[in-house]
Formats: sequence, C-alpha cells, structure tokens
Amino acid sequence: MIEKIIAADSDSAATVARASAILGRDLAAHYRAANEAIFACNRDIQIGVFLANHLHLSLLQRAGIRADWPLGLSLGEYNHLIHIGALSFEDALQVIDERGRLYDEGPRGIMVSVFPIEAEMVENVIAALGLSGRVAVGLYKRRASRCSRASATRYTRSSLRSKKRR
Repeated sequence: MIEKIIAADSDSAATVARASAILGRDLAAHYRAANEAIFACNRDIQIGVFLANHLHLSLLQRAGIRADWPLGLSLGEYNHLIHIGALSFEDALQVIDERGRLYDEGPRGIMVSVFPIEAEMVENVIAALGLSGRVAVGLYKRRASRCSRASATRYTRSSLRSKKRR
C-alpha cells in the first residue's frame, strides 16, 4: 500500500522520507510488497497502518475532501489526534514506534475489535471458547459487567453439569 502511494504521489514520498528520518530507518524500503518481513513484528504493523492512514488522509485533504467528523479506534486515535491538531505527526510517529516496540517486548496476547455485533454474541463466544476470566472486553461499563457475569455464570453452570455427570 505505502509503496503504491509513494510511487504515485511525491508529497506522500516526502512524508515517508520525513518519517524515515525521524525513526532512523528506511520506511520506503521496508514497506515494499517484496519485503517478506514487512509485518514481522508489531512495531512494523503499527507504523505501517498509521503511516498508510496518514498518507490517505493527506491525499484526501489535498483533493479538497474535508472530514467533518474524524474518528479513530485504538491505533487510529493517533491519526485522529493529528487531524484535529492535538498532536504533531512527528510526535505521533515516535509514540507509535515506542508503542509497537513495547507490544513486541510485552507478554504474549492479542487485541481484537469485535464490532458491530451484539454484546450477547461476544459473551457467547467467550463462554464457548472457555475463556471466561482470561478475556478483557472493552465495552461500556454496564455491558462489560454484564458480560463478565454472564461468562462466569455459564462457566459455573457447565462446571456443575460436568461434576454431576461424574
């Protein structure tokens, strides 16, 4: 994605060159489709997604397209903060680079977005996979609490059924 954008747009190529200088590594070379290790670590995923989003936003803005309601989820929040002027591109890039590094060095785990589905469906999946107590669900407080109670109840019920059968 980044390779195609910078090949077609000199301003985007300049942005990637600036990002490369900030991070001290050649991002244009790294984010080429031919690079088999393009997303070998979380740090590379985070920088790549952030940079691709930033380049797309810049292209849209230069085309005269204005976003009245910028949004961002998780990593996308940094693009949102740049868009509204609350954070500079340089600062966001450095924070995201460090964020990715810390994810790589941290304990094993995974973060996923489970939307747009009903909270009950998430509860059912967690219970069915036997992940009660090992999964944090980021929902509104009331729903998160309900999800925890429902998972615990299902886990307890299935445990009791197993014990009765023995």
